[in-house]
Amino acid sequence: MGPREFYDRTAVTYELRHSSPATRLVRRKEELLIKKFASGKILDFGCGTGHHLSGEVIGVDISGKMLSIAKARSRFLINSNEKLPLKSEAFDTVLCFFTVLNMVDTEKVAQEFFRVLKPGGRILLS
Repeated sequence: MGPREFYDRTAVTYELRHSSPATRLVRRKEELLIKKFASGKILDFGCGTGHHLSGEVIGVDISGKMLSIAKARSRFLINSNEKLPLKSEAFDTVLCFFTVLNMVDTEKVAQEFFRVLKPGGRILLS
């Protein structure tokens, strides 16, 4: 089973993990990083159910079922894999939390991040 199928199957229960004390701690640390370092137009790559989506943050995920849940948090959603259907130099910040483990070609993804980032942009990655 690939990542897309796995996340499509687990989308309905994915939010339950946020009730775990360990996950709450990690999410809180991510939120502090976002508050401190993220600015401008933000892309959340591997947004899942959209925990970090708000305002005009654009979420990207491979799972259509995750995105159907995320639409309650943002209307700016893209179903995509490692090739981003986005303009070059369009974002000030790229978020990528707990997504690297699902990437097939991390070098290709990194190139895409740098392509869509404006000069001087930031990537927040875990």
